[in-house]
Amino acid sequence: MLLDALVDGNRSALLLYSIGATILVIILVLFAYLIHNKRNRLNWYEKNLMEIANSPPQYVRCKALARFDTDEEREIE
Repeated sequence: MLLDALVDGNRSALLLYSIGATILVIILVLFAYLIHNKRNRLNWYEKNLMEIANSPPQYVRCKALARFDTDEEREIE
């Protein structure tokens, strides 16, 4: 069909094929780009891991609590 359009000199058919092929190529490239971005996008868990790994450590000092033995522990001893 394309060769017939070239041989006959039918410019409208050639133009239609060219535009159609261009749109098809653009759609395929866009589809490949979207798939590539989806694979490289991090989910919420991976984003949190990256944030934790890149931030400096935060140390928290907690006051020690006095331990009180319960009645049950005294019975065992």
